[in-house]
Amino acid sequence: MLTLVSIAVLPLYGLAVNLLYKRLKKLTKDRSQALAGIQAYLHERISGISVIRSFTMERYDQKKFEGINGNFLNKAMAQTRWNALTFSVINTLTDIAPILVIGYGGYRVIQGDLTLGTFVAFFGYLDRLYAPLRRLINSSTVLTQASASLERVKELMDEPYDIVDRPDAKTLKSAGQIEFDHVYFKYNDNGEWVLKDINLTIRQGQTVAFVGMSGGGNRH
Repeated sequence: MLTLVSIAVLPLYGLAVNLLYKRLKKLTKDRSQALAGIQAYLHERISGISVIRSFTMERYDQKKFEGINGNFLNKAMAQTRWNALTFSVINTLTDIAPILVIGYGGYRVIQGDLTLGTFVAFFGYLDRLYAPLRRLINSSTVLTQASASLERVKELMDEPYDIVDRPDAKTLKSAGQIEFDHVYFKYNDNGEWVLKDINLTIRQGQTVAFVGMSGGGNRH
């Protein structure tokens, strides 16, 4: 009976893990996405700082950054609060079991159905059950957050390419050179020709660059 009382809270563990960790995983993923938004915004603005200063857009970008940073703060606080709630619920469930055992075992000792020595020995062994369980559950919290980050990495790796080969595409063998023989090209049937009668041979190892109206073009 003492064993049944001591493991009575284990179903609550399963319920707590299923509900709390599912929500924690989603909040962790939202926090990571918000952080990625901040990093992307900062990278873009720092790279174009000269343009921002030229158009005196410092205040505009500052307000925009405050909004993005505020969104990240809200996501981070929500994830932190839920993480704290998860720890508190798990630790509370872990502490309930010894209290139940003390209450029931003390009652049995008072009634004379159980010796004090047997009860003390059982209670000592109880810590060997719940101490590893507490560490396992707490470690699962960290693993849940790590799995959310792993899902974001997998989403990036599974992102389809914008340009793909046609189903009937053939493998191009190394021919040693690329040759354009009277090539014409335009973007649509009604548009003007972008390339007209282009003849060009590019040998292996050469680099050829085409530059539009803003430059003069070069070949080397």
